[in-house]
Amino acid sequence: MRLILGDFFAPLNFTNLLVFFAFIFCCEIIGFWLVNNFIGKPRFFLRGAVWLIGLGMVVFTYFLSHYFVSFAFPSILFVLLILSVLSINTYIKSKAWKSLFIFLKNNAVLSVFILPVLPMLFVKISLPPYMWDEMAYHYVSPYTLYFERVWNIGNGLYENLPRLLETAYIALFSLAKSYSLARLLHFSIFMTFLASAYTFLKERFGLVVAIIFFLLVIFHPENFLLWSTFGYIDIAVASFILIGFLAFLDFLFTNTIESLVFSFVFFSLSIGTKYSALIQFISILLILMFILIKRKIRITRYNKKLIFGVILFFVLGGYWYLRNFVNTGNPIYPFLFGCKLDECISTNLGRWTTAFTISNFLNIFSRVFHNNKLLQHLFLISIPLSILHRSIKVKITLFTIFAFIVADFLIVKWVSGYETRFFYHWQFFSVLIISLPLTDLPITNILKSSHKIIYRLKNHVNQKV
Repeated sequence: MRLILGDFFAPLNFTNLLVFFAFIFCCEIIGFWLVNNFIGKPRFFLRGAVWLIGLGMVVFTYFLSHYFVSFAFPSILFVLLILSVLSINTYIKSKAWKSLFIFLKNNAVLSVFILPVLPMLFVKISLPPYMWDEMAYHYVSPYTLYFERVWNIGNGLYENLPRLLETAYIALFSLAKSYSLARLLHFSIFMTFLASAYTFLKERFGLVVAIIFFLLVIFHPENFLLWSTFGYIDIAVASFILIGFLAFLDFLFTNTIESLVFSFVFFSLSIGTKYSALIQFISILLILMFILIKRKIRITRYNKKLIFGVILFFVLGGYWYLRNFVNTGNPIYPFLFGCKLDECISTNLGRWTTAFTISNFLNIFSRVFHNNKLLQHLFLISIPLSILHRSIKVKITLFTIFAFIVADFLIVKWVSGYETRFFYHWQFFSVLIISLPLTDLPITNILKSSHKIIYRLKNHVNQKV
């Protein structure tokens, strides 16, 4: 077979957009079936993120199929067809599209800020791979797509990394022969996180906090929008972590066990996407243990829900670690532990990162804010304001974030250092902390105050003139 590389770099067009949205809709149907049957009604802020759970299920099934069928065979079509047929009855009976439409309608205001930059984003999404390791290991090559018979299970680094998102990239590439859909998938995950965060914050802390958080993330000097158009996976990992964290906050606020299960599900997607998310998952587990002891919550009352949650945890991300354990004797091979292979690779996780030392503290702190002094000052001011805030939800959120970051830091400092794209979730947390003091601040009052200020300034200028 003669491969012409020019045939594999199609920009976004009507055909591959149609393929992409059909793929996403199938994930939505499958995800709703999983949630409806094994967790319960989606939490109000997670309705738009249900498709991510379906994506995890699709990738798991596609992953299993490649042990028996080559990538060249359009197995993803059969995976989508079979899972969708099994799920569609529940979707139709529940009229699930109605709740999805309501969620999208309630978040329509976000499009005001995204639509103006959408043409530029689509240009970035349509570009062929050009960022460092995109083509090295995040994307599948046309040669591998056509000639790899089954999974190449060796003892190399890239054969054994958790690759949930990369496997989804392969599925889309096999359908459209374009890397633009992989970039669009990464961008869509980020947008889903923003919509979920906006809905959660608006309900729990007020419209002002939701808007400020959204704007600070969109216009952050780190330029998350641009990073979400690359073929990397770091924005997606941070998005999964933050959605899981918001679900955990919802559990703290309401003691709703479904929120805790959703939290585990999204942390599962994060660890199935990248090894580093294991540290964040351990951090949230430590906080959970403290909360269970402090509140004297009897977990045994929710055995059925938790069993389903554990099963989904392994189905949506944990299976990569089971696979690695069976293959190498080390679930996080080639890091930290030994292995049973003849040739074992020893990898230093921190050789390209900034060590967590006292001398590097100010440097790391500044890099969390992309060296922006205004954000640093707002962050430092927001901490005492949040502590003194009358809302108990603000205090719980602030202390939970700090507990998470401290646990994160204490674990990661022993195995790695600071690299910005590994800690995007810290940047999102900093933005959330900056937004928290504005809780329960009526937007109507702000608009009235702004109008009065503008009116006075106008009068002052007229008097001067």
